Amino acid sequence: MDSSFFLPGIKILEEQLNIYLSNQAEIKKHCNRADGLRNLQRYEDAIKSYEEAIQIHPQNFYCWFCRGICLFELGRYDKAIDSFQKVLEITKDKNFLIGALNYIGTAQFRLERYQEALNSLKRAIEFEPVNLSGTLILAAKCLFQLKNYEEASKYCLRAIKESSKDTEVVKAANALRYQIGLKNFGFGFWFQWLGAYIPEGITSLV
Repeated sequence: MDSSFFLPGIKILEEQLNIYLSNQAEIKKHCNRADGLRNLQRYEDAIKSYEEAIQIHPQNFYCWFCRGICLFELGRYDKAIDSFQKVLEITKDKNFLIGALNYIGTAQFRLERYQEALNSLKRAIEFEPVNLSGTLILAAKCLFQLKNYEEASKYCLRAIKESSKDTEVVKAANALRYQIGLKNFGFGFWFQWLGAYIPEGITSLV
């Protein structure tokens, strides 16, 4: 078969490759600009740049993820959740999935949608059952708000076990356990067993 038979197809492929490379360069330009703006906490401007990249390549989960971070930082939690949900739909990268689920759970917690938040956080824990002490504590806070004190305490103990050398994690977990103790047994129980000691820094759950 004459090689000229293939030339039209080769030309089309070359044109498509050139368009692809051009688009990739344009996406990179928008992403780099957006990342710089996000680092400067210029979240509104960063969102616009991420969205420009997304218009070129709607399956770019990195841009959806960073867009979600910007919206989260602006307190626009519902829109942030939508952006992170796109990440869950597009990618199978475990790190991005865990990050998106943690952000979704935190946003839902701040919106006082505690059961939804708990479900999201449990999904994150299923992906990575270790090294997620912060996720465990937030899940415990959800359970506390849902009045499931026994499960909340279990999550706290698990967080302490996994991060026993992290003083901030231990402090946060014990602060929540103290609140759980008050709900379960009242002040009398804690005064009897703790000698009226109130852990340092305990003011609220959030």
